Amino acid sequence: SMPSEAWDRNEANLEREMGDGPLYINRPWRWPTVSATMYVGMTRELDAAMGELRLNGAFPDPMWTDEDTTNLLWQRYHLWRWQQRNPALPLERLRTIVEFGGGYGAMCIVASRLGFRGSYYITDLPQMERLQDLHLPGRDLHCKVRHGSIRKPDLLISLFGLGETPVDERDAWIGDKDPRGFLFSFLGEYDHVDNTKWFTRWAQRQFERNGTLWTLEHGSKNTSHNYLTSHRGWIAHGR
Repeated sequence: SMPSEAWDRNEANLEREMGDGPLYINRPWRWPTVSATMYVGMTRELDAAMGELRLNGAFPDPMWTDEDTTNLLWQRYHLWRWQQRNPALPLERLRTIVEFGGGYGAMCIVASRLGFRGSYYITDLPQMERLQDLHLPGRDLHCKVRHGSIRKPDLLISLFGLGETPVDERDAWIGDKDPRGFLFSFLGEYDHVDNTKWFTRWAQRQFERNGTLWTLEHGSKNTSHNYLTSHRGWIAHGR
């Protein structure tokens, strides 16, 4: 949730764009508001990320070429960062994923194509949840999409959403969460908040609570964001 004037404007625009009919619902990445706030085009950053995937034999892959957009490629890369750290944990083995801030559902699409068959929970603004409800049924998903969240998901994901939410609201949301694994991407500082400190402090508390190991890393070349990923720890602890 981002109770800023800019986002109030975005919500009003989304509301309007959503009314523009079924053809539009199939291609939300073409909506002005979506492309302005959550869609990353083919940039130098994405080029570097794709180069990294290629080097590691994870790409190219025909699964991501069906949108006239590069959004799925980015989600694929973000998820790959977690998979790199958790090679013994195929998505088929996960039963629950919670994502904070899901856009039109791109990460859910990627997870489904990579073998996730469980329940995928998305916590989002009401307008975004409506967009997901309208768009995702047409995407041939093999997992169940739900709204809201659960306390102990197998994987907790937030790609920039949590790091752009006011601190008191993110504290309130994440306070009771005890995920078995997590993947976060965020800008080191956002709106005068030291995100690196906030995320690593949370991860350290998780480690003290249940032994989940974590790593803070930079994004690929040319990017200014960080990744915080859990790894391996929770298997050893018999969770």
